[in-house]
Amino acid sequence: MNKYPNFNILHYQLDLWEKTVIVPVFQNDTFPSVCEYLDAALDGEFSRHFLSLPQTPGYKQVRHLYFLKEKSLPVLLVGLGSEAELTTDRLCAAVGVAYKETQKIPGTEICLIDTFSGHINISRELLARRITLTLASLSYKFSASTQKKQPEPLPVKMIHYLVSNHISQWELGVERAQAIASGLYLIRDLGHKPGNIATPAYLAETALHLGRDYDLSVNIFESSDLEKLGMGCLLGVAKGSAQAPKLIILKYGGAEKSQKPYVFVGKGLTFDSGGISIKSAAKMDQMKYDMLGGAAVLGIMKTIGILKPAVNAIGIIPATENLLGASAMKPGDILTAMNGLTVEVLNTDAEGRLILADALAYASRYFDPELIFDFATLTGAILVALGHEATGVFGDNSLIKELNISAENSGEKIWQLPIYDAYREMMKSKIADLKNMGKERLAGSSAAAAFLENFVSEGIPWVHFDIAGTG
Repeated sequence: MNKYPNFNILHYQLDLWEKTVIVPVFQNDTFPSVCEYLDAALDGEFSRHFLSLPQTPGYKQVRHLYFLKEKSLPVLLVGLGSEAELTTDRLCAAVGVAYKETQKIPGTEICLIDTFSGHINISRELLARRITLTLASLSYKFSASTQKKQPEPLPVKMIHYLVSNHISQWELGVERAQAIASGLYLIRDLGHKPGNIATPAYLAETALHLGRDYDLSVNIFESSDLEKLGMGCLLGVAKGSAQAPKLIILKYGGAEKSQKPYVFVGKGLTFDSGGISIKSAAKMDQMKYDMLGGAAVLGIMKTIGILKPAVNAIGIIPATENLLGASAMKPGDILTAMNGLTVEVLNTDAEGRLILADALAYASRYFDPELIFDFATLTGAILVALGHEATGVFGDNSLIKELNISAENSGEKIWQLPIYDAYREMMKSKIADLKNMGKERLAGSSAAAAFLENFVSEGIPWVHFDIAGTG
């Protein structure tokens, strides 16, 4: 099982020998005073080498220094560029490059010397969180299903931050980052598993394990339950598969029951062939990743279970496959969603919005949410619009303003796209209330969001995250 390194915050009280030390330096930097501890350990050798350099490394460039007495002490200088240009994103990118270089050096412990916090205008807590998430993310390795394992370097087991002040803030940032990283590792592990393993039943079992480990309440709704609830859209998509669909619900209660919950809904399409409107063979194997919205919800609930914030939170995952069995839904079929709206199926490969429709309707009816966030690898159109750089977001404008601040603080990139009345009209059918496809090649992501909007009860703040490019 994947395990990110342990992190340790120290005020320059550490034997540095047999550890790899990362020293971030600015363009044309003089000898950093915070490195005096390192210099003392090396009897002045570090400062002599540093001051003899013709120039410091350029941005994201790494220079190796190697010191040897009875033991070894590798030092990596990594360039931060000019002080005026330093941002958290640029800092994390440079530290990440140096961290990758440490993988080439024998040893399982790394020290990062804080030469930078006084030059960047964010809290130490947020700074520690960003750096820790960067390093934890780079430490992730998926275990391939091969009989013969390839030799790998020893994993880094401990990363020490050598800082001069605000230690409690650094510790808080690391604690929060580790909880987020734990959820992130779960998301990646689930996404990489093949569709014959990560089935709807597997996602349900994962949810039950999270419930036991993190004191979450978990309910798994089976096909008979979905029929009683009137979830015709989820059941319609599932008809082509031998795998039974699931509606997975996880609940965390960290506040009074009267406090409205935050609800997270994730598309759990564990494999998507496109159904009768079948996809092309090229890269169809990657459709195992179509459940990353559901995986994201499991990761979020795990992180919440670790941090235990004073809120109520609910995760909802409609899980199924989209295949071509004898009973599979067909273009032209009409499905009835849980909220009573009828949907004309024009393309069976626009199935994600169908299963989300029932999940959003369920969340609206039964939980009186403070807000709903849904996550889905929903449209190829978002890739055309934003590539792999940003997540498309749609919905409540005031919520998205808050999300923009959070995204900037966390280093994530989101971009709001509109839901105009023209897109709502585009999703209306002549023979049903709605259709599951708009006009071909026109505003596909916005049209899909306009469809989903019909299943969120009026007055509930809602944001849809199309993660097809970033999941």
